[in-house]
Amino acid sequence: MRRFRPSFVIGLLLALAFVWSGPTFAYDETTILAAETDAVTLQQELRRLTTLPNNFGTTDEAMAQQRQALEAVRAKALSSSDNVSGPLGEVRTQVEQLGKPPADGQQETIGIAQQRRQLAAQLARLEAVQKNYTLINVEAEQAQGRLIQTQRSQFLQRIFRPGRSILDPRLWLNMATGTADFWRALTLRLNNSLANNYSTLNYSYLAILPAGLLGLWLLATIALPRMATALGLQRFQPRRESGLLRLWRVVWGVGKLLLLAYLCYFLLRISLEAAGLMTTELQQFTEFAARGLMPAVLQGGIAYFVTSPNYPERRLIAIDNPAAKLLTILVVLASLVYGFGDEISKLAGNYNLPVSFTISQSAFTSLGLIILVGFGLLIVRRQAAKNLADGQQPYFLAWFLRLLPVLWILLFISALALIFGFIALAYFIAGNLLTTAILIVVFGILHAFADALAKSMMSTETRPGVFIRQVSGWTEQGIGRLVLVFRTIADALLLVLSVSSLLALWTVVLFDFSDVVSSISEGFKLGNITISPSGLAVAFLVLALGILATRYFTRWLDRRVLGETQLDKGVQNSLRAATSYLGYFLAAAFSLSAAGVEFSNVALVAGALGVGIGFGLQSIVNNFVSGLILLAERPVRVGDWVATNDGEGIVKKINVRSTEIETFDSCTIIVPNSNLITQAVRNWTHRDSVGRFAVNVSFNHHADAQFLARTLYDIVANHPKIMRHPGPQVQLAKISTLGLEFDLRGHATDVFDAAQIASDIRMAISKAIPAAMFSSTLPPAPAIEEAVAEKRSRKTK
Repeated sequence: MRRFRPSFVIGLLLALAFVWSGPTFAYDETTILAAETDAVTLQQELRRLTTLPNNFGTTDEAMAQQRQALEAVRAKALSSSDNVSGPLGEVRTQVEQLGKPPADGQQETIGIAQQRRQLAAQLARLEAVQKNYTLINVEAEQAQGRLIQTQRSQFLQRIFRPGRSILDPRLWLNMATGTADFWRALTLRLNNSLANNYSTLNYSYLAILPAGLLGLWLLATIALPRMATALGLQRFQPRRESGLLRLWRVVWGVGKLLLLAYLCYFLLRISLEAAGLMTTELQQFTEFAARGLMPAVLQGGIAYFVTSPNYPERRLIAIDNPAAKLLTILVVLASLVYGFGDEISKLAGNYNLPVSFTISQSAFTSLGLIILVGFGLLIVRRQAAKNLADGQQPYFLAWFLRLLPVLWILLFISALALIFGFIALAYFIAGNLLTTAILIVVFGILHAFADALAKSMMSTETRPGVFIRQVSGWTEQGIGRLVLVFRTIADALLLVLSVSSLLALWTVVLFDFSDVVSSISEGFKLGNITISPSGLAVAFLVLALGILATRYFTRWLDRRVLGETQLDKGVQNSLRAATSYLGYFLAAAFSLSAAGVEFSNVALVAGALGVGIGFGLQSIVNNFVSGLILLAERPVRVGDWVATNDGEGIVKKINVRSTEIETFDSCTIIVPNSNLITQAVRNWTHRDSVGRFAVNVSFNHHADAQFLARTLYDIVANHPKIMRHPGPQVQLAKISTLGLEFDLRGHATDVFDAAQIASDIRMAISKAIPAAMFSSTLPPAPAIEEAVAEKRSRKTK
């Protein structure tokens, strides 16, 4: 009979358990199927966009829409490819866990073989899906390139195509006849739309618009001021006009104006829809009017708040009151001409009007812009030359005068283009010239506002300065560094925004700026880490919030918890420092996680860090680890009296890299933490604050030693700060040529009181013992010999 082997049964059970649990190692089938379906959908969408361009058209707006659709497909492909990377990595890990397949002639269990085949099939499907996503991304990018090339060539052909001059009367005849046809088509469509919906109209709902406007006016003029008065906010009104306040009025005023414009448009849409008037034609006309008016509202509002026609003390440019009013009117008129001119060109295409009308309308718009912008620049130059010479008030946009020659050159080129028949070129330059001037003013105001805000943060008398000090609790040096960082970030951000805006405005299709922005926003890969501006912004935000939270928590812990305990100051400092280090570590970890760093790659980071430590960071890491040892073991604590090779004093602060020791001469010694660990340090207050003091006193030979010993002991023992256990000691230390030398020793509960105790004892000795008993200066040598001989003769007798 064969012997029963338990090991065989155990092995069989383990094999069966592995076979039964085999499907759990496979990846979810639904996830792979969803990825395959999504890839097929994106492929079909890309084929539709690339093979059917007629669905969009050949205009700039149509091709821009097609480019946006291709960009959406490309972004979706990239995102889906990143999503597949996770499952693909898990399946590869499972394949590696199974090990290499058996060699020829060897077999493996059925469960393992089945699991290997299933994982191999899933791996092939996931790799195929990821390749499809990559192929879709490449094809979409190539389609975008072809579309950009087509759009660029069409733009160059159109903008440099010669036509009729502005001096040709036939151009104005086409303008007159085309305008009549446009107005006839517009009114006809609106009338037909209203006539078809006449039975469903209810004009009473149009009262929603005036009622809503009245409510907004009551809210802005009555409700909000009364609420501010009830809350006591009127006490924050400044007593004098400051530069920051003038700039803030512009920013806040333009923001309120835009909010009011959008609310009015919203009320208009609601009232028209409620009355049944929002037909397709009327909706198109409403959007046409809104897009034409919005530039005038925005740019005219900026001009009004910058010039401040009724409040000279709030003005940001050097012009007088009549010129301020005229300049605001010119900006509004130029914005209306440009806004409605562009919208009329679009509607003319929808109404199938002849191309000659569009060309003549563009010429009229360009001519109006040249005249209005030219008058505006002329007013600014003449008024600035007069008012800046007076020097009565500082102005923030005086640097705008340096750009006037460039603007005049562009305006002159636009006028020449009109004269020689290049209508599209004149329209392009004149329209962008107005927008460029407004953008320059906007970014100049934002830069001046950021600079004024930084200056007010440095002051202790302004609201921003008081607020930042109350919230942060930082020193003036720390606030100065904060202001420096704020200025640097603001300048860099405004520079990038201004340059990118002007490039996007003037390059249009000559330079594919949107693709550059898209590539930058997508970021770049460093190994398995994707670094993007949005990820970096989120990481810095998380890091800043983590540091602030750590500071506030540490401050709360110090005031509310540690301050109420009876713990030693060194223990409190160790807990405070440990909490800070932990908070900073968590903030850094969360910020790296927000930036996309996976902590599965910690080994690589640790290896790189090890190489860096070996080459140049060894001393820094050594001091950092020594600082942690000081906080944990606490051989030296804050408040200790220590003596090192570099000096002696009181430990004030233990930092990450070094320790600050303040000497008794009020000099600070910065000692590396490694020196306090590896070198000998005398710590007078290591275990406790008990310290011994010693006072040396000399008396002449004629004094009574017993009397002196009793008197000195009484003086020392009666001092209130001298410990009784161990008690004080009085010893006759030496009999020298100077006399009798006594040593007085004792222990004080606080070693920092030893110097004062010694002084008190000396004062008491000078009062209790006559001055004649103290030793005098050393007598001449013969006198000493005679005294010694006389003393010997007395002993002999």
